[in-house]
Amino acid sequence: MWASRTSKLDALKNPWVASALLLGIYVVLSLLMSPRGYLGTDTGAKVATLDLMAANDTAEPDLGYWAETWDPDGRLHPIYDTGRTETGWVHVTTLPMLELARPLYSLGGYRLALVLPMLGSVAAAHACRAVARRLSDDDAGWLAFWASGLASPMAVYALDFWEHAPGVACMVGATALLLAVLDQERPVLRSVAAGMLLGLSATMRTETFVYALVLVGGASVALLLRRAVQTAIVTGLSSVTGFAVVWAGNHLLERAVGGAPRGSRAAGAARGGLSELGDRAQEAVITTLALRPQRLSSVVVLGCAFAGLLMLAWVKGRAGDDRLGYLALVGAWLMAVLVILKGLGFVPGLLAATPVAAVAMTARPSTHAHRYVVGCAVAALPLVWAFQFLGGAGPQWGGRYTLTSALLLATAGAVVASQGPRWLRVGTVALAVLVTGSGVLWLRERSNAIDDYFDRLVALEEDVVVARNGFFIREGGPAYAERRWLTAVTDEDLALVPDLVRRAGLGSFAVIDAAPLPNDLSGARAAGTEETRLLSAILYIHSYEIVD
Repeated sequence: MWASRTSKLDALKNPWVASALLLGIYVVLSLLMSPRGYLGTDTGAKVATLDLMAANDTAEPDLGYWAETWDPDGRLHPIYDTGRTETGWVHVTTLPMLELARPLYSLGGYRLALVLPMLGSVAAAHACRAVARRLSDDDAGWLAFWASGLASPMAVYALDFWEHAPGVACMVGATALLLAVLDQERPVLRSVAAGMLLGLSATMRTETFVYALVLVGGASVALLLRRAVQTAIVTGLSSVTGFAVVWAGNHLLERAVGGAPRGSRAAGAARGGLSELGDRAQEAVITTLALRPQRLSSVVVLGCAFAGLLMLAWVKGRAGDDRLGYLALVGAWLMAVLVILKGLGFVPGLLAATPVAAVAMTARPSTHAHRYVVGCAVAALPLVWAFQFLGGAGPQWGGRYTLTSALLLATAGAVVASQGPRWLRVGTVALAVLVTGSGVLWLRERSNAIDDYFDRLVALEEDVVVARNGFFIREGGPAYAERRWLTAVTDEDLALVPDLVRRAGLGSFAVIDAAPLPNDLSGARAAGTEETRLLSAILYIHSYEIVD
């Protein structure tokens, strides 16, 4: 009987069996979600584009605009932040994943297109295993595989059509290749491959530029410190070459099928770096420590105290005293318990959503490879905080711009746990699975609520539906194509709506607003108000009729 159990466990250590099992778990979990509701507004905008691409059988990511005749500048375009290009109205800045998903979406809809982020999370789990094997042994590698696959934000991002999972898989995979370079294993070939993976990731995730700089730069510095000057130079040049080849290929794809240039988005992030330092500091705290999106809340203060404890434990650990490490571990467990007890909702903090990552800071790195992984994960954080896009720190899961650091730290944490007592492994991973499970349940609740709400809006009798929140219509995904929408963020924008509706030959419109009292508009008369609820938010549907 014991031999039978052992053989079954050994079967799980087969990469193909483990991959199929993890993918199967993702598929089952995805059935809990509505295919018409998502983790964030960016996903909804991508799915709206993908839906139209599939319906029109085109590779061009054109959203179109029903009111283009009366609003040629797109000031009231329903999908906020949509720009006009030579090929049409384009919102997306990431083309490779959309082009790969288009045939899948045409064949099996959103659920089949989700195979791409699922495969991304499976690949990320294997990349973590490869890194962990470089740090320790195969047992640590498999613990890292399952911890990253089921006990980290990767399980949540596998269930949403976003580029995070494949992007992080590429960055962690590049880390594994660079670890091989540090061991002088085919440095040219592996450096080129690492650069290509980072280039592919950069077509999907802007923060890749930071991680590419830190990972390649860190490897080159480590080689220089070992006096492997030639290998250090080769590593830098080969990585840049691999990156440039893939980046150039993406540029050609953009020119061929249209789309907002990825380079302009990266340049915009670079120009915005180190601006509004107060806001950046606040969002850095939220995306690293917060249990909930609220700004400057008590949970953030608790998180800061825990971060201080982790740093002290790390310093003491370097001096050979691991006692504070266990206290920091208890702090990590406490954060995980608080996340679970607070119920469903966004958990924006890296450490709160990835408890295994905290374990990495409770023990002194014992090898050069271990120091490289932890050092790169931590060194990248201030740069990401300095250049990340502002405004989206709260409504997200697990610090989405710092997911690579989270996964590298979780991998190092899995290595530490594998070398420690059984209660350390079981307790940490179990709590991490529960935290991740709350994220899955939150996505289920959120996606179904958004689906139901947009079904209600599509069924409204008014000719046009206008949103006052710039990101609201982006939530609807394929509902974008099911009726006439507009977005009017400012009062000046809203004042333009009656005339546009009149010139379009229509007679009424509804306004979705957080304000309870409607006002008559020039050219339109308020005709009634309905109070509605979307998750925890109260929204009002104000009806208007066009008057001459």
